[in-house]
Amino acid sequence: MRCNNETTSVEKCPGGAPFDFAGEGFFDSRAAAWASPTFNIAKHGDSLLILALRQFDPASAAALVEVGADLNATNVDNESGISLAWAAYLSLTTGEPAVASQLDAHKAAYEALFDRIKPQMLEYHDGIKAHVRAQLVSIYTAYAPERLDKIDGQLDAFYGKELELLGKVQAKYATA
Repeated sequence: MRCNNETTSVEKCPGGAPFDFAGEGFFDSRAAAWASPTFNIAKHGDSLLILALRQFDPASAAALVEVGADLNATNVDNESGISLAWAAYLSLTTGEPAVASQLDAHKAAYEALFDRIKPQMLEYHDGIKAHVRAQLVSIYTAYAPERLDKIDGQLDAFYGKELELLGKVQAKYATA
């Protein structure tokens, strides 16, 4: 891990994750015989906040946010703390069974985290909506001008899944 006054993030991960959140603590190859890690690999650029959220540990995530962890820092796969928090929020509020079952065990801790970062989550969602809206306006202007007045209704219908809507529209008009 790289540590300095500005950031703490994973730079290299040849042997797996440096820390196992919500589990056994430090994990290395010697512990593999008796401890099962909750993740086997940390991605280049992961922050402790990203690792905590990826491993369904909202209590650690809230503590990291409290001490100033950057919600917008991204890793090599463009995951950020805010994107993972938003995905968890959507899973809990829409009841996605595949993910919600893992999140339900820590529902109160997630709600506390969401209360703490609500302004940032709303800003993140507004950014997604603005991007998708601009793309839809561009596509509909070129291919289906009669649909321009339906964009806001589509965005409302696809709340939280705006990027899915954009993908469907791009596929329909072959603009991807």
